[in-house]
Amino acid sequence: MVADVGRNLPQPSQERLAKLPQTELYEEDKLVNGYHDPLRNGDVFEIGEGEGVKLWVLIAQPCDLMVRPDGERAREDSFRVAVLAPMQNAVPEGDAPRAGLGFVLDHFGKHGAQNAFVDFRDATPVNLRVLDLVVLSKSGKWEIGPESELDPNMLLPARAWSSRAKVLPRHFGKVTVEVEKARTKF
Repeated sequence: MVADVGRNLPQPSQERLAKLPQTELYEEDKLVNGYHDPLRNGDVFEIGEGEGVKLWVLIAQPCDLMVRPDGERAREDSFRVAVLAPMQNAVPEGDAPRAGLGFVLDHFGKHGAQNAFVDFRDATPVNLRVLDLVVLSKSGKWEIGPESELDPNMLLPARAWSSRAKVLPRHFGKVTVEVEKARTKF
């Protein structure tokens, strides 16, 4: 990238130059969440609260992420469909990036001035239905609870996702019933 060429520039110019490749490589969260952009391989999720927030990257085959017209996915209940891999703010020393054990994201953090590392070694299976709740939220945040509801007037990017918005409450309604039954037993 032209922005990576070393030049003796004033600090404000260096900061703007570092930000340029970041804006070319990564979409802003407001854009992705604001339009209910469907899940894609490489999506970044913040999980946790306050100081405990960690970044995770979705890794899956695009065909496995695709929602069919009936609002379902093929092989959705298989735990091997998708994983979340943790991100670190710094690229580790040693052979991890070269040995295929991770991936470097150039210009990711600190306004494009820092690289990040996706660590494949600590990837964990993920339930795509849970991640879909984030797609259905303009803020990109979702907390599952008794008051959680989907906005019936939201405009979704495709007919398949309109069907998905109907399928998810039924699924999580069943889960809620099971959890409440288990609570009464203990």
